[in-house]
Amino acid sequence: MIPENTIGNFSIRDEVGYVSLYKGKQHWTDDAPQSNQLQQVWLDKCWGKVLVGGLGTGYAARYLAQKQNVTEIIVVEIAQEVIDLVWPYIDTQGKGKIVCADIFEFLKKPIKIDTAYFDIYNNLGRKSVKEGNAKLKKLAEQWTQKIYFWRYK
Repeated sequence: MIPENTIGNFSIRDEVGYVSLYKGKQHWTDDAPQSNQLQQVWLDKCWGKVLVGGLGTGYAARYLAQKQNVTEIIVVEIAQEVIDLVWPYIDTQGKGKIVCADIFEFLKKPIKIDTAYFDIYNNLGRKSVKEGNAKLKKLAEQWTQKIYFWRYK
């Protein structure tokens, strides 16, 4: 389990049985069982070399590492503070690597991947999330046709 800690404006909080990631006072994500179940629907479709957009609490990377048909996991996270808080506690069984970058910029460069899973969020509302996902899909389609988004088709 990731220990409670704060780095910069980000913090990990123990919520009794799971952890949550906050930016300031705003809840960003968690690894509560119901959140994990929502992700599994999409993560189960991933295979081979998987690109993950967004680290969060690291659930996607941990889950994918347990899958025998996943050979490599590349996690792209924009906030170094989140990486410092979370990544040291994520066991990817030697399959994972972390990149501190903006996923939109990262996808502009050639990358060989089999599947992509994006769990990034902005606070501009549902319409903006869908617009952001559409942009991500367009960028990722250069590298794979197997693209999945948390909670959005």
